[in-house]
Parts: sequence; C-alpha cells; structure tokens
Amino acid sequence: MASALRYVHQRFGDRPVVGKVFQSPDGQNLGAFFAIVARPQSSEPMAGLVIVSLANGSKPAVAVLYDLSSRFASTEPALLRALTNA
Repeated sequence: MASALRYVHQRFGDRPVVGKVFQSPDGQNLGAFFAIVARPQSSEPMAGLVIVSLANGSKPAVAVLYDLSSRFASTEPALLRALTNA
C-alpha cells in the first residue's frame, strides 16, 4: 500500500491525503481512498482509490483508480467494473 501511495505522489506531484482504509473479509484485498491535487498538470482536486490484492499463490497486484473529485463518486463503479473485467 505504501508503494502504491508513493506512486500516486510521484505521478501527481503532490502527497495524497488518505481517507477511509479498508480490508476485504478474507484479508486478501486492501484499499484506501485518497484525495490529491495534480500538480503541475492541473489545480483541480482529484479523488481516487488504491487497491492491493494479496491473493494466495499470486504476486501482489495493485490498481489505482482516479478521476476529478467532482466526478469520482459517479465514475468509481464503472472504473471498478472495468478493473474486474480486465
């Protein structure tokens, strides 16, 4: 999770502010919502979700989903579906 959040920091040039952190009931998936301002690309606030999968017998997998803060609540379900289908 720390490596994924460092990636977000490097990608957007600002340190993400972590909100709610959660774990799946089976303990194989961790997630954290974050907020950030993409600098220097934009001054618009962004929101996102970092997901780390630690499935038994597999290498850890990481996904970072994000969008403008004003849209993330409505686009997050579609982003999760696209990730699940991939």
